[in-house]
Amino acid sequence: MMISLLVPCHNEEKSVRTSVLSWLNQTRPLDEIIVVDDASSDNTPNILKEFEGQITVVRTSKNLGNKSYAQEFGMQFINGDVFIVTDADTILMPDFVERIEKDFADPAVAAVGGYVKSMKYNWVTRYRAFEYSIGQNFHKVAQSYINFVFVIPGAAGAFRTGIFREHLTFDHDTLTEDLDCTYKLHKLGYKVLFDREAVALTQDPANLSSYLNQMRRWCGGGWQNLL
Repeated sequence: MMISLLVPCHNEEKSVRTSVLSWLNQTRPLDEIIVVDDASSDNTPNILKEFEGQITVVRTSKNLGNKSYAQEFGMQFINGDVFIVTDADTILMPDFVERIEKDFADPAVAAVGGYVKSMKYNWVTRYRAFEYSIGQNFHKVAQSYINFVFVIPGAAGAFRTGIFREHLTFDHDTLTEDLDCTYKLHKLGYKVLFDREAVALTQDPANLSSYLNQMRRWCGGGWQNLL
């Protein structure tokens, strides 16, 4: 099984080096890492050059302005049987890819959602970490038992490439492309897993204003997809 990683990236100079190192230091090495540099204007391109020969960086001619557009652009470079999606500020735990490979050993599995943990450092992110804990250890485990995982997280998801290319795309008409893809897979009758052991550490909003804006986007995208 060939496993690829697809990462959209825009102005992530503060976090991208640590994230890339986590992608490279996997117990089961990735077969290819495609980073879409969405016309970054900070030091991100220079940091990515440090990993030349280990990752493939494709740069857009101008900022596409949306994560889904950057992911769509990067899909043309994916060669793996399975591809993982994550963010440029997200750290994958060392056995993340190993867990994903085991999950896709079942040919009926079309997609897998991993376990997202917040990097806690203030009261806002600690509250988000509590939310994640409840949502994933109770709600998502229950959803997995009845084969209706509500959402494959954009920071820790994986898809069977052939199925994705045939039936899905990174649509741009909703605010939550990860929920969009998950709903479509269920509508088509595919099996979607939740793997509580495939852990990714993500950076969440650190102030109340950013937190509320993110929740507004998530709730708005949820209603869009439901309708």
